[in-house]
Formats: sequence, C-alpha cells, structure tokens
Amino acid sequence: EQVEGSRDRDFVRLTELQASLKHRCGDLLRFARRDFGALAEASRELEAACRELRGRELAESISGFGPRLESIAKRIEAHEKLRVVFIGPVKAGKSTLINIILSAHLGMCEMLLPVDNLAATNCIWKVESCDGSAAEVLLEGKVLASWAVGEKGIATAADARQQMAEFLEDNLDRHARPEDRSEVLLRLPLSMLNPFGCHYCLVDTPGYTESVEYEDLVMTFLQDHSHIACMVCPLTEGLALPQATRNMMQKSYSRKFWVLTRYDDLLMRKPKRGYTARDSAEAAVKKFSEDIGAVDAGAKIFRHAAQVLMPEEGSSGWVHVASQHLRKEDALGWLRGLRAHVKDSFLMIQQDQLVLSSQARQCMEVASDLLGEYTRLKDGTHGKLAASDHYVKELQIGAEEAAKLLEKEIRQEIDTVKTTELTSQCKAAASEARASSSMFSTQRHYYEAVIDRLVPRMEQELQSRLDATVRRAQLRVLEVARRLVSEAGTSCGSPVEANNRQEVASPDADHLKARYPVESLATLSLVAGGAGLAAVTTEAGGAVLLSTLGIRLGAGAMFGAVGVAVVTFATLGYAVKAAADVHPFWTYDGVEQDIVDKIRGANHWGILAEASAGRACAHLLGCAAQFRCTFSKALLIKGTPREILLDIFPDLPLFEAIHARVERVCADIQDFVDAPDLSGRAAADLEVCKLHGRRRGSLGHILEITAPYVAPNARTDKIAGQVLARLLLARLRALVLSDGLGEARHTAEVFHQTFPELLLPRLYKSGASVVFDWRAGALELEAAKVEMQGLAARLDAELRSQDDAAEDSVGGDRQSSGVPVAVQVWFLAAGASFIDEEGHKHFEPSLRERLDRYVAGLMETRPSWEQICNRTAQDVRARWAAGGRELSQDLLDTLAGLVKRRPG
Repeated sequence: EQVEGSRDRDFVRLTELQASLKHRCGDLLRFARRDFGALAEASRELEAACRELRGRELAESISGFGPRLESIAKRIEAHEKLRVVFIGPVKAGKSTLINIILSAHLGMCEMLLPVDNLAATNCIWKVESCDGSAAEVLLEGKVLASWAVGEKGIATAADARQQMAEFLEDNLDRHARPEDRSEVLLRLPLSMLNPFGCHYCLVDTPGYTESVEYEDLVMTFLQDHSHIACMVCPLTEGLALPQATRNMMQKSYSRKFWVLTRYDDLLMRKPKRGYTARDSAEAAVKKFSEDIGAVDAGAKIFRHAAQVLMPEEGSSGWVHVASQHLRKEDALGWLRGLRAHVKDSFLMIQQDQLVLSSQARQCMEVASDLLGEYTRLKDGTHGKLAASDHYVKELQIGAEEAAKLLEKEIRQEIDTVKTTELTSQCKAAASEARASSSMFSTQRHYYEAVIDRLVPRMEQELQSRLDATVRRAQLRVLEVARRLVSEAGTSCGSPVEANNRQEVASPDADHLKARYPVESLATLSLVAGGAGLAAVTTEAGGAVLLSTLGIRLGAGAMFGAVGVAVVTFATLGYAVKAAADVHPFWTYDGVEQDIVDKIRGANHWGILAEASAGRACAHLLGCAAQFRCTFSKALLIKGTPREILLDIFPDLPLFEAIHARVERVCADIQDFVDAPDLSGRAAADLEVCKLHGRRRGSLGHILEITAPYVAPNARTDKIAGQVLARLLLARLRALVLSDGLGEARHTAEVFHQTFPELLLPRLYKSGASVVFDWRAGALELEAAKVEMQGLAARLDAELRSQDDAAEDSVGGDRQSSGVPVAVQVWFLAAGASFIDEEGHKHFEPSLRERLDRYVAGLMETRPSWEQICNRTAQDVRARWAAGGRELSQDLLDTLAGLVKRRPG
C-alpha cells in the first residue's frame, strides 16, 4: 500500500532544474550588470571572488549583454509557473475548488477566494506565487494592499491569508463591484502558500454561460497552450456538456481535464427505489463520463466533494448525511489524484514545448557570446570582424543548414513509412497473427490481433529511421566542427575528471521496448581525455571531439518523438477497433486493407512529423550552442598565458565559475529531457535481478542493471510502484553485500525520496551511513545514536502492531513485514557494533530477539527429508528428459542430413 499510487519525483526534479536555471541565469545577469554585491548575496560561494573585484578596472562592454540576459530571465520566470485555468458554467464550484486545491495540504481547507450562494465571480481572478515575503492584492496592476509576516500584527502565514481573504470579501467580490470587469491578481510568496511545490498561477473565470462576453473571455485561455484547462461540470445539472461547452471544445488547444463537482449534493437527494445514495451518485458520474468521452476521447475525469472536505462551511445535518455515504479519506484521494494529474500535465507541457531545453540553449549562447567578447577585447579587434565571430558565424550557419535538412529528411522518412512501409508491415503483422491462431471467430478479434502486432513494428521502424536521420545531421555538424578546429589551429579538448577511459558503445535492441527510447545508435561517455588536432581526422576522434564538447552522437533529440508515435498508433488502433463492427462477411485481405487505409487517412502523421522535427532540431541547435562555448573558450586562451589574461581581465575567474555552473545545469537539463521512460523495461530488469540475486557472484550484474533507476535525472514515475521498490531494494542489497556503502547511502536516499512512507530505505541509509562514516573517521556519535534509536523504536512499533494483527486474525496468520528480518538484523548489528557502549547496550537485546525470530522463521520453512528427496528426483527427471529431447533432435537432424545426401 505504501508504494502504490502516483509519485512526483520527476516533477520535483523538473522544478529543481527550473530553479537552478533561473538562479544561474540570474548570476549571469548580475555579472553583466557588474552588480557584484547582489551577486555575492545571491550566491554565497562566489562572495570571495566578488569581493576581490572592488575598485578594479573592468571591461565596460560586458554590460551590453544585460538587456539580452534580462529578457531570458523574464522568459524563464514566465514559463516556470504551473498554470491552471478553471472553466465552467455559473455556480459550478470553480472558486471553491481553487480554495481547496490551494489549502488542502495545510490540513484544513481555507476560503481565500470569495464564494457565494449566487454567482460570485464576475471577472478574471488570478492567484499566483512569487518570490519574497509579502503577499499583495493588485487590481489592474495597481497594489491595493499587502501583508507580510511580522508586520501589522501578523504573526503567522495563516494570519496573513485570513486577513487577505477578509479584504477580498469586503472590497473585491461581486457585490462590492457588480459591474467592474478589471482583473484581480493575488500574489502569494511560496513561503506563505505552496500547494504544488513549485511556482503556480491559478485562474478563476466567470461562468461562461452567463454572457457572450464571458464566453469570449474564457476562449482566450482555452486557446493558450501554456495553460492547463480544468473543465468544471456540476453533477446537479442535467447535461454534462451544454451546447456552449461543445462549441468551445471545438476551438480548444489547451491540455485539459474534467472535474465533476457537487458529488456530495447528489448524496443529499433521495435515491431511486432499490438504490443507495452512493449508487445514484455513481450512476450520474457514469452518465456524465460517457457524455464527456464522446467529445473528448481519453479524457481524465475526477470527482469532487467540496462539503466533505470543508465540513466547517456546511451545516451539521448536511455534513452528517454526506459522511454516511462518503468518507473524507475517499474525497481526499480524489483530490490527490487531481493534483497529481496537474503536475503530470505541467511536466508534459514543459516537455512538449521544449521549454527547459530552449531556455538552457539561450543561456549557453549568451555565455558563448560573453567569451567571444573577451576574445575581441584581448585581440583589440574593435570595429572589425574578429576571428571568433567568423568561427561562431560559420558554425551557426552550418548548424541551421543541418537543422533545415534534418526537418526535411524527417518528414520524408515519416512519409515513406506512411506510404510504403505501412503495407508491408501490416502484411507481416497479419501473417504473424494468423500463425498464432488457427481461426478468428469475428472481424473484431482479427482487427485486434493485427493491431497488437502492427503497433510495435511501426514504432520500431519509425525509431530506426529517425535515429539514422538524426545521426546524419549530427555528422554534418561534426564536419563543420572538424573544419573550424583545423582552421583555428587550436584544441577544444580538455581532460575530464572522471574515469580515465574512452567509451563508444552500441547498445542492443532492448531499448525499443521502452516508450521513450533515447540512446539508440551510440552512447558516448564524457570521460575522454584531450581531443586535439591529431584526433579530429579520424571517425573515432570525431566522436571524442563531440563528446568533449558536450555533444552526444545519437538520437537523444528523439526523446518523446517515438512516444508520440506510440500514442499515435495506440489511438489509431483504438479507433480502428472501435470502427470494426461485426459483419457477417469479411476477409483477411479486406481487414488488412481497411487498417492501412484508416491509419493512412488519420491526421496524426502531421503531428508526429512536427513533434519529431521540432525536438530533433532543438537538440541539434543546443549542441551547436555548447560547441560555441567550448570553442570560444579555446580561442580566448590560445597563445596567451593565463597570468596575462587574468591581468587584463580580473573578472575572468568569476565569469568562469558562473559559466561552469551554467554548463552543469544545462547538462542536467539535457539529461533530464533526453532521459528514457524506464517503465517499458523495469519488469524485465526485475526478473533478471531476481535471477542474479540467487548467485553470489552476480552482484555486479544487479548493480549495472539498476544503475539507471537511481541516476540524478532518471524518469521513474511511470514505473509500477511494486516493481520500482523491488528494483531499488535489489540494488541496496547488492551494494551492502559488495561493501559499497557510500553508494548504498545514495541509493537509500533516492529510495526514501521516491517512497517517503517506507521505513526500509531509512534503515538502509542509517545503517550504511554509520558504518561508512565510522570507517572514514567522520562518525558523529550523538546524532547517529539519536537517529538509529528513533528508527529502532519505529521498527519495534510496527512489529508489535503486526503481532497484534496476527493474534486478531483468523488462524493467527502473521502479516508480512515491510522490512525483511535480515535487514532488521543488519541494521541493529550496525548500531550495536559501531555506536558507543551505550548504543551497544541499547541495540543488543533487540538484535538477539531478531536473530531468534530469524532462526525460528528458517526452521519453520525448513523442508522435510521427504520433500528434499522428491525435489531432487524431480530435478533428475527433468534433466534426463531434457537430455533425451536433445539427443532425439540430434538423431533426427543426422537422419535428415543423410536423406539429403542420398543420391537420386
């Protein structure tokens, strides 16, 4: 139970990368403005370098990059917000839903936005997060009031929110301003209200059924790709989709989901004879869901019961009736699912629109131009084209030409698959389907069998063709890079602090099983040494050059493109099967041709081509930006001793430190964007781990298989909780058995962040940390003792509750523990062995008790002599049978060979 349900580790990593990019871009901006005081305050690690620049003469031309960086910073801030617009008819419960979403994580829901029994919203209301410490209310950009903790008698954030709610109700609700259509903006610091764990903007709209003006206002949000649309439908209305809603849906481009409100109102109504109130409510939900599904196929639909979540706002009698039929835990579960879907949608928007990767590329381009400016200043080439400008321009032209050709080739390859390969792939899938079954009773069954085999074939064909296309484009950029390095007479290579080796590996075809395969042609490690002029002339040297420059030769840009193909063909398959009505007369050839015609006639091909070309070109141009930075740095240091450079540019070390941080963040962003969805291979990896887990010498294989799941930028939220938890447990066990305690501590931390409710990863982390720190002479005894004693107490409490449950259960069946007994023994042994004498006395009794329990468990499951004999006999019979089959096959092959060689 503790590992099931939705997770948000991918979302958290996205927000971390957003915050890091925003911070690093801010550092670049403050550096360009020469505001070293603000830079030292924002980044304490740069404080010493900033202090040394006081009173020094610095290049003034660097400040010319300020406006450009400020524009990038504004774009980053605008796109970092999770934006949700709430749309629905009058009195659908939009404002109440927003209030609950904003405050449910606080333990008690608060009414921030005004609500009323009549329509309460007559204009656009926005609730958005901000940095700083003061909350503000703005009307058309003008600040009306502000609140900050510690001022005006405000002791806590809750006090500030309460005063803000009272101000809004008294001054800005519909009764106070009945004809005013001005936009109201509430700005709240994240420290005061943080429901999503990131910056957010929630938009409350007036009921669109009230007037044409409101309907036009709502349409502007439905046609905005940056907003997630929450379509609010009250279950108390007769129709889920009035005609006005249907008209808007035809013009909507936003990613959307649906919330069925007033569920608790249905529980108040008298049900039909023979039905409970809950049955009647579920029947209404089913009807509304069917109506929505007819207009929005695959729609995500959530229930909502506001009064159950906010009992203090309703009458006691009403709340009592609703609570009889709907538990508060169920209503909270619906809300958690809704919030998880919002986070998932935001992650998909960021991915689909290439937001992070494009912003990272822009930062890298500015950093490259800053380095070019230093080169121009060094060479004294004011008023004429510097050599660095020539090289940068040449590379940019080459990259843009390669990108244009790449887009054209991708569209050609997709068209080839659509027109030529589709027929042959469908024939092959049909042959495979007929070979797997002797007959198909209905047309639909044959449709399903062919589609099930056609989809993976089409995915694989698309993936291989797109990979080859991207590789050709990257080789074109490589040729330009070779020429520029040769002309400049410089070296872009520099030793990388990592394993001293070079690796060019070709993976197997298992990556095609994943939904988002990434490294499908070549995986180039970034651990190469110097890549100089001598290496550039060879193919392997070119790979090393690209690796050193931060460019990965492979189909990294295609992350998500084949994911689009999966969605495309899954949707097509669903449509084809839905269209396959039962006909009395049909043929195999007719069904196959019908599938081909329907897939060719769908409009998904254009979407696939657009997404594939856009992502591939963005990745290619990002590689060019990384090369520009590295190449500009090489030109800057060419022929000039370091001491002279520092004398000319005393701020150069500070810029290099900022630039290094920008490069790291951009590399992490690229890894995150290119990261494969591991859900397609996780189950198979777990089976392999189980197989190797029985072999003592196979721990290295387990570590190798599970390494991608604990990478800093891994994407694991789509993996089933049970599978991921067991993979991480297998890795922890292998690390402890192989004495890799430092890595075990890291893996346990990832395990804990992914499943915070589990006790198991905390035990592993604590035990591994104690042993590791003790060996390093860095163990803090008191802190370790307190932590381990707390975990031991929690473990004892869980075991007692399990024992009580076993006594109460029928037959005294003991529940399985979330922590294996062997892990309990290991944890307690670490505490008894490496903590001081007091720790030894504290942990020893528990350790003895666990050992006794462990031995008793082994004795209970010990096989009898008869079982051992039977199992041995079965193994012997199985081996003899296998040997006999093999010998018989050999004899048959020999006889067949003799027959073929017989003359005549």
